[in-house]
Amino acid sequence: MRLYGNLWVALFHDFEEIPKAYSRFLLVLDGKSEKEKQAIFRAETPELLRLKTKMFETFVHDYDGETIFDRHLNSQTIKLWDPYGPGMAKYDYIMEVPTLTQDLAFVANWVGAPQYQTDVKARNRETVHIDLESLSDETVQKICHLFALDYCCLNYELPPACQRAPIGQRVQCDWISQVDSRGKESMQIRNVVR
Repeated sequence: MRLYGNLWVALFHDFEEIPKAYSRFLLVLDGKSEKEKQAIFRAETPELLRLKTKMFETFVHDYDGETIFDRHLNSQTIKLWDPYGPGMAKYDYIMEVPTLTQDLAFVANWVGAPQYQTDVKARNRETVHIDLESLSDETVQKICHLFALDYCCLNYELPPACQRAPIGQRVQCDWISQVDSRGKESMQIRNVVR
């Protein structure tokens, strides 16, 4: 859900930032009042939910991943890269939103800090309001390609539709073993299209 949510937030964060090449999904809003547009964004009826989901699919179909016009479209893996160093930045611990409260408790205990007394919650992405179940396999497969590096490197489970892609278009994550010049073995991720 997170990767879909990031794509969706990028779309409706600021219409003015969306390059013309990717804005075809906005054509359904032409001639609509602000009230009608807000109703579409809230998608409180099955009809509006279908419309909003179709808009999302249109964007995914048109987007090539080349022009990052919103920070939500950035690869999460690339954010871990140290631009001033030889590779990945040094992190002691990376936390995930679903387990943030437990992860913070672990880190606090690890460094000897006092425990945080309340549950920590991130912004609720459930308000994305697109019908994930009705997304076409083609749309999900395109998302797999756009975010293959994140799926593989951050150990997100690939959606089943990724495995249903035609041969030669499937995103798969393969771990490969490499031995350095000192004989030390390490595992590296390689995302491949098969």
